[in-house]
Amino acid sequence: MKTNTKSYVQLLNDARKLYDNQQHAAALEIYDSTIKEFPDKAEPRFWGGACSLALGDNMRALGYYLQAEEIEPNNAEIHAWMGKTLYMAGYKNAAMTQYRKALALDEYNQTALSDLGFLYAEKCMDKEATALFKKAVEKNVSNDVILGNLALVLARQGDFENAITYAKKAVRRTPKNSAVHFGLGNVYLMHGMINEAVQSFYKAIDFNKFNGPAYYAIALANKFTKEDSKLIRRLETTLSQSMPSADRRYILFALGKAYDDLKELDKAFSNIEKANMLIHSSYDPKIHTRNIKRTIEQYNKIYFQSHTYDFEKRHIPIFIVGMPRSGSTLVDQILSSHSKVHSVGESRAMIDVLEEIRNNKQSTPNFPDYLKDLSKEEIEHYRDVYLEQTGSDAGDATHVVDKNLVNFMSLGFIATLFPEARIIHTRRHPLDIGLSCYMTNFNFSESAWAHDMQFIGKYYRDYVVLLNHWHKNLPMPILDVQYEDIVMETEANARRIIDFCNLEWEDRCLEFHQSKRGVNTASTWQVRQPIYKSAMQRWVPYAKHLQPLILELGDLLEDDYAQIES
Repeated sequence: MKTNTKSYVQLLNDARKLYDNQQHAAALEIYDSTIKEFPDKAEPRFWGGACSLALGDNMRALGYYLQAEEIEPNNAEIHAWMGKTLYMAGYKNAAMTQYRKALALDEYNQTALSDLGFLYAEKCMDKEATALFKKAVEKNVSNDVILGNLALVLARQGDFENAITYAKKAVRRTPKNSAVHFGLGNVYLMHGMINEAVQSFYKAIDFNKFNGPAYYAIALANKFTKEDSKLIRRLETTLSQSMPSADRRYILFALGKAYDDLKELDKAFSNIEKANMLIHSSYDPKIHTRNIKRTIEQYNKIYFQSHTYDFEKRHIPIFIVGMPRSGSTLVDQILSSHSKVHSVGESRAMIDVLEEIRNNKQSTPNFPDYLKDLSKEEIEHYRDVYLEQTGSDAGDATHVVDKNLVNFMSLGFIATLFPEARIIHTRRHPLDIGLSCYMTNFNFSESAWAHDMQFIGKYYRDYVVLLNHWHKNLPMPILDVQYEDIVMETEANARRIIDFCNLEWEDRCLEFHQSKRGVNTASTWQVRQPIYKSAMQRWVPYAKHLQPLILELGDLLEDDYAQIES
């Protein structure tokens, strides 16, 4: 028995009400029954995909969108949401294809413009992201998310005047929205306008007293003194109330930073410890150690002898690798102050390449197994993918810096792709690294180990083993740069870095703290300052709290045993 059109509309309305009220499972039941009754309709399949996405079932969502596409192949919104689904499932290149299909059908499709722009921004392809965000704003100036993203990518390119203009537009549109004030604060912070940034962060918490990231941003932008007792009381009072655990974590890190600045170290460590206890990651040190062993077995001298290729040269990649909090941002700023160097910061470009290879080789999902049998043609293809992504905003630069530190895991593959690359390894005292990692609220998955002192120690030991292997086997030199040496003899070490990259010396490389380039890192405030020595041997007054880390590092601290015991 056929259902009339009104019944079809009523079914969709009933399901949509449930969807809007976050009752996604109940809504999906109605959409499924509607699909059975009206098999030639795309709309219930589209919304079935949206419900599945909300329920976290990406592959089921993709099935609905594929069915909807068969019925309406020229529907831009279906392609846009298929792109969103593929992105969430980790298939970023396939997602980009769908977003582009959507824009070919509707050049102002807001979902595709926003999401593809965000994907470009994530890849540090800021010019491409800017063009898409501007087009989205041209059609829909009221979208605060797009205005905020446009402001951030402009700030990252050093166009602070326009970045601030767009961020302020978002504030004027919704002046009581905590998120837009936070966004404006971040733009100011990237520009080095610390006072203005802090004012915006305070407005963010005025409109949302549980905005944890805003509290943390204030803490990072300031060095606390006794005059900041009012803010410290505010942090303590806020923590006494119920709030989402993610915000609580940020506020605990902020309070820990405050007490650290005030040299009240026991209180500082207590808050940092509570913050880290709220972090739950899937990191497994045994799996990581196994991956290190596999990498060492695969990338030996025999491998490199049989994988030597000659490629057409474009811009020369410079990879800064090592542990977080090891001075990598300082090295990046020295290099990127050079007129012939462009930095893509903590780029995901190599991670994206590795993910694409893994997705294309489903039968060997483990790292680095899926990199074993790549042909020269495949290697050349992935080389081009990486260079196109990192070089899109490079202009006349001859060298491009990628300071995603986790690339130390992939140096064997990187040496295969880029025999001409320069590798700079930043080092620092292991206890200073460990303490600093533990006291930093990282927002990237590559540091899922940093919330546990034993994990930090195990990760550090594995990193040392692998770097020793690369030093002995990599068919290219690695420049070790010690953070403490840069602090004590800045010019000599800056010249050494520039010379290693085969660049002519420029005095501006010593004026990195005056750079107009946008800075977006956990070290944002510090890199706007001249070189300072206070971070050296930071671990010493915290030694009594570091026993799990010290025990894990063991013989790597032989030179420090006497100081630790004292």
